[in-house]
Amino acid sequence: FQQCIIEKGNGGAIYIEIDFTSQFEFKIIDALIQQCEAKSNTSRDVPPTGYGGGIFLTGNGEYDPSTKRLDLKGMKIYGNSADKAGQSLYVAMTQLAEWCRTGFAGEYVKGNYSDRYSEFEDIEGTQVDQTSFDNDGSTSPILIEGDPQSLQTAQFGMKDISWMDYKNKIYGILASNGRRIFTGIDGKEDQAYPLEIIIEKDDDGKTTHFP
Repeated sequence: FQQCIIEKGNGGAIYIEIDFTSQFEFKIIDALIQQCEAKSNTSRDVPPTGYGGGIFLTGNGEYDPSTKRLDLKGMKIYGNSADKAGQSLYVAMTQLAEWCRTGFAGEYVKGNYSDRYSEFEDIEGTQVDQTSFDNDGSTSPILIEGDPQSLQTAQFGMKDISWMDYKNKIYGILASNGRRIFTGIDGKEDQAYPLEIIIEKDDDGKTTHFP
């Protein structure tokens, strides 16, 4: 794939959409993806566009990395670009962190990407499913109140929170100005601010917000 371009979309060369609960298999044995582009739709923000200059990978359901059915070892990426993020590869899936930890040094994700020599922005992603990504995760702006140096309360709406197991899991938050470098406590990239989640409901009983 050379000099492929997607206008107002995601995945300059390849767009992959998977039902992770199915008996799927997607493996790249040997593929060159070079000078491909993903261009954003500047007239609207939802659904998000301009992600994954070479490949955009997403889906619904939880992927089990132990199956090794998702394998990009043979991916060779050179000189790709994306208006928003993931110059060569962008992934939106709930089990992204687990997939990246599978095998040796993220071998199932990176292809010829080098931790030492490649650009940080070449491979990026977010731990949300396709539905949440397409809806940008929320339906209203995030409202923040309080002192930045002490306690702050953030409130926002979501169309679906069924994926959030807030009773059994601990969630944190990282912040970013440009959606490239995300930092948390004391400006550190690997220390998220812990969240205390409180669910609010509309008059009809539907859960729509949590601050």
